[in-house]
Formats: sequence, structure tokens, C-alpha cells
Amino acid sequence: MGFNPVPMANSVATLASTLRGSILWTLLGAAIWTGVWWTQRERWGSPWLLVAGYGISIVLIIVTALRLVNARRNLSRIGRGAALEATRQGLRLHTLEGAVLDLDWSQVRALKAAGLRVGAGPELVVEAVQGKVWSMPLSFLDALPGTIDGGVRAMSGGRHGLDLSGLDAIF
Repeated sequence: MGFNPVPMANSVATLASTLRGSILWTLLGAAIWTGVWWTQRERWGSPWLLVAGYGISIVLIIVTALRLVNARRNLSRIGRGAALEATRQGLRLHTLEGAVLDLDWSQVRALKAAGLRVGAGPELVVEAVQGKVWSMPLSFLDALPGTIDGGVRAMSGGRHGLDLSGLDAIF
């Protein structure tokens, strides 16, 4: 299985569009409501409600901008080529930095999905006898967890599979 930048690129495009829309709607709403308040200021009193609404809108814009920055950073991290290769002998793991780690099936302790739904999302984690040796966000890969599980089971002769119980609490 290889790296796939398309899902993260879609997230970047969606967040950028959402940010632009949020800014435009906030500016339009601020102009209209400020004008309404200005004409009715004697009856409505102080503009504290308007200021609070503007503040909430600005906070939401900042949160969206931070999510966009994070998504762009994640997109730039996605590699090219193979990410994980399962063979009859074992696993070949490619890191985002370009390093390659080969593990025989006897060295592999577990393959599991773990992590949070935020950021790049849950990760595929490979644990060897010495501990965690490799992890990659599932959103960076071009195969679904079930496909990965089937390939690992086939190549390991049924000795290993992908433990997806870590995703139960996330979704």
C-alpha cells in the first residue's frame, strides 16, 4: 500500500473554502447588524450583544484557520511511493522521512489502529518485540483498514491481522 495525498488535499480545499465563506459572511453580517444597531441605538442601548456575536464569529474563524494550517502541514508531510509492504517474509515499513525498516513476521508483535479523530486522524501502528517501531496516519494511506487487514493476514499466513478495536471508541 502506498501514500495517498488526495483525502488530505480535499480537507485542505474544504477548510480553505469554509474559511473564506466564514470571513465573508461575518463581514456581511457585521455590516448589516452594525447598520441596524446604529439606526436603533436609542432603543437597543449598548452594543454589547453585537460585540459578543462578533467575538464568537472571530473565534470560529480563528479555529478554522488553525485547522487549515494543521491540514496544510499534514498534506506537506505525506510521502510518495510505498508506505507499507507485506510479503511472505515480513513487513517493509517506509517512514515519512524516507527511511525503510524491514521486520520479519517473527519480530512483529501487533498491528493496530490507534489514536484520535483530530488532526490527521487515527494511526496504523506496528509494534515489534522491542515496542512501537512505526506509525502512520490512516488518512495518509491509499488502502482502507479492512484491505490492510486482509493483506497482512494473507501474507503472514494468518499469524497477524490488523486490530481495529482502537477505532471503536473514536467513531
